[in-house]
Amino acid sequence: EASVCEALRALAAARVDSIAVCLLHAYANPLHERRIAELAAEICPEIDISLSSDVVREFREFERTSTTCVSSFIKKPITLHLQGLKQALAESGVPAVPFIMRGNGGISTFDMASQAPTAITHSGVMGGIVGATALAAACGIENLITLDMGGTSADVSLITNGAPVLANRSHIGSHPLLVPTLDMVTIGAGGGSIAWVDGGTALRVGPHSAGSVPGPACYGQGGDSPTVTDANLVAGRLNGDYFLGGARSLQFRFAFDAIEQKIAKPLGMTVDDAALGIIAIAEAHMVNAIRLVTVDRGLDPRDFTLVAFGGAGALHAVRLAEALSIRKVLIPPAPGNMSAMGLLCADVRHDYARTIVLKVGPAIAPRLAAMFDEMLIEAEAALAEDGVEPDARCCTLSVDLRYQGQNYELTLPLSRLELTDGFDELVARFNAQHRQVYGYNLAGREVQTVNVRVTAIGATAHARWPTHAFSEAPPSFVGQRELLVEANKRLAAPVYRFDDLSAGQEVGGPAIVEYAGGTLFLAPGWNAGFDSMMNAHLTHRQPALAPIADAKISGKEYV
Repeated sequence: EASVCEALRALAAARVDSIAVCLLHAYANPLHERRIAELAAEICPEIDISLSSDVVREFREFERTSTTCVSSFIKKPITLHLQGLKQALAESGVPAVPFIMRGNGGISTFDMASQAPTAITHSGVMGGIVGATALAAACGIENLITLDMGGTSADVSLITNGAPVLANRSHIGSHPLLVPTLDMVTIGAGGGSIAWVDGGTALRVGPHSAGSVPGPACYGQGGDSPTVTDANLVAGRLNGDYFLGGARSLQFRFAFDAIEQKIAKPLGMTVDDAALGIIAIAEAHMVNAIRLVTVDRGLDPRDFTLVAFGGAGALHAVRLAEALSIRKVLIPPAPGNMSAMGLLCADVRHDYARTIVLKVGPAIAPRLAAMFDEMLIEAEAALAEDGVEPDARCCTLSVDLRYQGQNYELTLPLSRLELTDGFDELVARFNAQHRQVYGYNLAGREVQTVNVRVTAIGATAHARWPTHAFSEAPPSFVGQRELLVEANKRLAAPVYRFDDLSAGQEVGGPAIVEYAGGTLFLAPGWNAGFDSMMNAHLTHRQPALAPIADAKISGKEYV
């Protein structure tokens, strides 16, 4: 204790704001960390203390230390921000209890978020995944790939059997976090991604972005770097007079000049070819991201529906579907607002984990049951603190398993019944999932538990998409525009305004549908039919897309 007191006095003298404490085995026994917190309260009560045993109760000391340090770094500013926002909402007459999105796809109160700040670090893009899951469920779709393409990046995620995939690790920059988040792949392929020439001969797109200021060249805010948005404007896929519903005007001349000077002339090609090249490279990056969440996991993308949203997702959806032979695409009625809608479809959610490395067998059942009971008490208390009524609460159990000698694990759901049946069914499911994910299993090898987990859900009232009456009238278009669909080929295509369309109507490509917060590009051969919620269901008019020639699909290979 003397060395702890000396360290605390030195840190207080250095006028630090926050201290992170991580002892080697505090995930198993937190008593010593708690004693350090008691000493800190005596010696430097003005300094905030973050204990690893409060932040995350899992082994792997480097990741636990990193998570605790990030939590310590962001805890105070996040707490101050949420307190200020809560007060401002109350002073503005907002009577509702405010909630905030978490990286796990759930929501929590501001007070709970202040206690676990790392849990909200990935919350920004999770709303889109939650919203897409809810929308697809309303359409009777269980297996989907989400594409959220905005100004800076494109985020791809997978939903199977109506549920997003949860990852138990993530990163903030280069810092690993032991924080559950909805699994997704993020790449630098957004509308503002900058096109550039590498070494005088190679066209590249991203990962750098023009952002919103100065933004793409066509924004007319001083930016002179060509971007994906500039390429779409030159290709005729964007309407410079109706961008963001007419709230912003795009300058075609600036986009054309930027592509000509920075790309076309250096590479000795036409501006049209350069624009198509920029679009094609951005789309190739997104295709690879989709393959990462499907093919690399032993799944065939052709078995899924692509749900595209964000400001730019609908512009590229059909070309991505063609590249992957995906036959169905869904565009929501307000693609630019999908993440916001997802916030209104999220439930309260808290995740808890404890490390316990044991050989799977009947003898471990009492220890697992005791650990689950401890976490369930904590989970119920958290839901109660968030104001969730008892009949709206639900807790599920899961366990991380691995073969002896492995350094990675798979998470499988676990029922109370399986705690008493000897775990044979659990091991069989683990072997099957290991084969699906990695292409092999080691049946007969010792299986170990690594972590046990409890997920606490508090059901909320979800927002619903409004329904509309069907119309038998043909859709009316507002004009025509020449679309650059392939090299040296422009086609005159009708332009429709989403607000002028009705449920039951169909639009055939090539065509453009302009939303207030996005644009749908329908390539030749594609149809868009609108359902009662005004979702656009895109299908290919041909009997089927050409299959991938000699495709070999496994967990490791895609040829």
